Amino acid sequence: MAEVRQRKGASKEPKMTKPVQSEEPEEPLPKKPTANERVRTEDDVNVPLEVGRWIVFLVIAFCGLSWLATQGESFVFNSKNLARWTKLEWWKSHFKEDQLFTLEELAQYDGSQDDTPIYLSINGTVYDVSANRRTYGPGGSYHWFAGVDASRGFVTGCFSTHRTLNMKGAEIMFMPIDDPETDAQFDPEELANMREKELEGAQKKVYDALKHWADFFAKSEKYFRVGTLVMPEGWQDEEPPEMCDVALKGRKKRKLLKKED
Repeated sequence: MAEVRQRKGASKEPKMTKPVQSEEPEEPLPKKPTANERVRTEDDVNVPLEVGRWIVFLVIAFCGLSWLATQGESFVFNSKNLARWTKLEWWKSHFKEDQLFTLEELAQYDGSQDDTPIYLSINGTVYDVSANRRTYGPGGSYHWFAGVDASRGFVTGCFSTHRTLNMKGAEIMFMPIDDPETDAQFDPEELANMREKELEGAQKKVYDALKHWADFFAKSEKYFRVGTLVMPEGWQDEEPPEMCDVALKGRKKRKLLKKED
């Protein structure tokens, strides 16, 4: 009897097929940047920021320097300010130690000697005005103010007699004249209030006038600060000089009230 042979059946396991490769190549994994590359990248990113910081710093420095050079007048230089900067005396006045002068010491700089500078004081600050000897030297129109504090004289116009820092009573030149006939139209309380306001206004005018001259010398291109005037004790209690006609000629009576119809 013939032996029946069994045929091998097909294997139930699937045949392994090769994966179909994509036509597009696979992207390589990015390389980690080196330390030098990271530093270079950070520097490139920070350049605009650093430039901006420097611009802001330079602008602030420029404005601050301008403010100091113009003594608070402006944040921007102008031709007048630059002219002062180009003079050696200006630099000396800002870096030289402040000198102290008594009235007797200041009097030695009145221009009477050719080899001595001319100094004057305004509001207690001493300035060298030698650049204008024709005006402040002997025979000059402002020679009265050489070697003294000229504060009161500059405000009142009493050049020959008001050669002092004492400003007491100077406000009278800006106040109206008390006239009985004119003042009779006001009741006592009203007149008292008027006088109080007039006094305040007159004192403000004295302050403004003195400040004008103090600023004039402080910002001058020709005159330079050299020191400070030291006044003797009790000088504020001294009686001020009398007002001259030049100072009083501008005073007028109070205005009459308009009569109602």
